[in-house]
Amino acid sequence: MCGDGLQCAFHRWTFGPDGACRSAPGHAQAPERRARAYPLVERWGFVWVFNGPTPQYDLPSAEAGDQWRVFALPPQTIRCHPHLVLANGLDLTHYETLHGFRFTEAPRLTASAPHAVTVDMRGRSRSRFWRGASGTRHTDLVARFTTYGGSLAWASVLAPIRFHVLFTGRPDRQGHCVTRTIFLLPHIPGVSWLRAFGLMAMLLHDDRRVLDTIDFRPNFSAADAPLKAFAAVVNALGSW
Repeated sequence: MCGDGLQCAFHRWTFGPDGACRSAPGHAQAPERRARAYPLVERWGFVWVFNGPTPQYDLPSAEAGDQWRVFALPPQTIRCHPHLVLANGLDLTHYETLHGFRFTEAPRLTASAPHAVTVDMRGRSRSRFWRGASGTRHTDLVARFTTYGGSLAWASVLAPIRFHVLFTGRPDRQGHCVTRTIFLLPHIPGVSWLRAFGLMAMLLHDDRRVLDTIDFRPNFSAADAPLKAFAAVVNALGSW
């Protein structure tokens, strides 16, 4: 970093935020050269870069005016493609078969924008332990899961506790997923924190056991409408 620009470690050429060369040792005037520049934003202690000249969508965000405490888990590597990790929350059937979750209303699928796919869900765990741990012994768990583009997913638990989780995914050299999980929890610590961490730990642990061994082929059944919508979003990214 050199002020608000970047300096090459080999030759000390300096480039501004727009990519234009500002100075170069041995040149009386900066050469008319330009580096590739990407739009970025800083949020939650991370730098987010859009891999293109113009952002096609914004980062997801929590409700304006509310106070949230941010916790980022260490990076993890899951041995499958990043798109499988990020679209996992759109796989409605696996909530019942893997997690023992019973829907009390039919999930609602919404393609809210060319880049986003959203599923709204309501139901309860069949496990007495997890109903008690999540505070859903006498009420439904209400949640929303949205994917943005091909590298972000945003989960919101709306009731009976309220928190958000952001999932990221990028491929490593082996084609596996390097992921970060970022929690946005109520500003004041309490039982809701324990329930939030407990609920996500249960879901992610069950998912990880399968995702580390999965060999996916892009064939969709009638129950896979959200996954098919996500695949359409990813395939359309190449045309932007």
